[in-house]
Amino acid sequence: NGTIDKKAISDFISEMNLISHFNHPNIVKLLGAVLKSPNICMVLEYAKEGSVSDYLLSHKSVDWIGYKRQIALSISKGCNYLHTRDPPVIHRDLKTSNCLVTEWVQVLVSDFGVSCQYNSDVQLTELVGTKYFIAPEVLRGDPQCLKTDVFSFGCVLADIGMGGHLRDLYSVNANSGGPTAENLSSFIAKGWRPTLPRMWTQEIPTIAKLIKKCWNQNPAERPSF
Repeated sequence: NGTIDKKAISDFISEMNLISHFNHPNIVKLLGAVLKSPNICMVLEYAKEGSVSDYLLSHKSVDWIGYKRQIALSISKGCNYLHTRDPPVIHRDLKTSNCLVTEWVQVLVSDFGVSCQYNSDVQLTELVGTKYFIAPEVLRGDPQCLKTDVFSFGCVLADIGMGGHLRDLYSVNANSGGPTAENLSSFIAKGWRPTLPRMWTQEIPTIAKLIKKCWNQNPAERPSF
């Protein structure tokens, strides 16, 4: 009836088609869809606990032995599934609010609105993603790759460590002479990274080292899932 943007419908169908081919315990499942206006929607697997971001804020803990470790591993497994498909899939907006938690604390990578199949012959340079989770190459307008998701995963790990308060990590650095909220993007693009809490290097050294590796300025130097 002309009230729904055609591009929005096209993007919706593309996302639906992409998700329909996924089958992994750490990827949200597509159960059905309604394509008749005005109730166009997807029916996805139910996640009672909401997003990982919500879960972190409501389950405060500094212990990585329990649910924090499980959340990180689950997201990593989901992303590994995406990256090892044929052809691979790049998420392009990986963050804790795009990962869901079921009542059994099973974590599901979700929200594939800007995701796509990755082809190294096709350059992806569109500015997509979310502040505090965007890789430097995206901010510079350089070609994106699978390792772009790995940078975002480093931010996810930092957010888990901060109990859902990733922004506070950047605020602390701003108070120490780092970038402000207004010029953060330009700092990240040029290679600046926030300083991780000193206690992390003592209590969770493996996680701290992994975050720093994921945050490498050179995508090729970042680890794979």
